[in-house]
Amino acid sequence: MKYLFVGEERSKLARKMNVTWRDGRLAAKQLFDALDAVHIKVKDCEFCNWFEGGDKKAKRWKEGEVVAMGRKVQKAMTEAGIPYIPIVHPAARGKIRRKANYIRHIQERLGEKYSGVLRDHGYGCELAEQRGWSGIEVRLIPVDGWAVDIRVEEGERDGEYLWGEVFDNYDEALANYYKQVTYITKHGDIKYD
Repeated sequence: MKYLFVGEERSKLARKMNVTWRDGRLAAKQLFDALDAVHIKVKDCEFCNWFEGGDKKAKRWKEGEVVAMGRKVQKAMTEAGIPYIPIVHPAARGKIRRKANYIRHIQERLGEKYSGVLRDHGYGCELAEQRGWSGIEVRLIPVDGWAVDIRVEEGERDGEYLWGEVFDNYDEALANYYKQVTYITKHGDIKYD
């Protein structure tokens, strides 16, 4: 799925730094971190600013979903009759500014129920294959804190729980998530520490 993310216009600081959405700086950093957490590849996304000529691009967009970032853009797109997925602008202030909250918001609007899946093509897991499973799933789930858990995916034991841990801190949970993915990919087994 391709997405066109539509912002308002570059900030004074973005102009001074000569950066755009593509550079992944300022507000784009918050957005890119959230997209990464829900496994939406930035390379599969395009970006424009409504009040800097992006209105034309949004009106012509046929390659996937249009995502309107912020109320001003959402109002303008509604008036123009363009269907869109509304999200909070990544530079918004308040509680949404916390990385974990913004990731949860993006996951609710754009992500699938679970963040990451290891499958047997490319990420083949010997443990899964030995047990007749076609793959396992490593999930990063927003709960009361953040949970990382590993389950069997597909095969006779689909959904069987193998391991899990809850973290208070998103960064700690994300680090553990990547540790599990890396370990499983490299060793074909699960690290239970």
